[in-house]
Amino acid sequence: MTISFNLAPGTSLGYAVDQITAIEQNANLPATIATGFSGTAQVFQDSLRGQGVLILAAVFAAFVILASSTRASSIHHHHLRPAVRRHRRDPDLDAV
Repeated sequence: MTISFNLAPGTSLGYAVDQITAIEQNANLPATIATGFSGTAQVFQDSLRGQGVLILAAVFAAFVILASSTRASSIHHHHLRPAVRRHRRDPDLDAV
């Protein structure tokens, strides 16, 4: 059996899918009945399945970028510090 639906104006596909899934769960259907979406709703659900992995990868990439930029700035900062100290101790370099 196929049940089709249209969205009311202003209703998102995600909200409709969530509502239909909730109705399925509350209906206590027998295990022999299989349900699923097709068409646009199926594509929407398929796109959400990989979303957790994408979010995890984005957080990991942001962490790596921040860690490497922090490390690079701290290395650069430590290389400048001895030169500044030398400049303060050597009065001949004040003219430079």
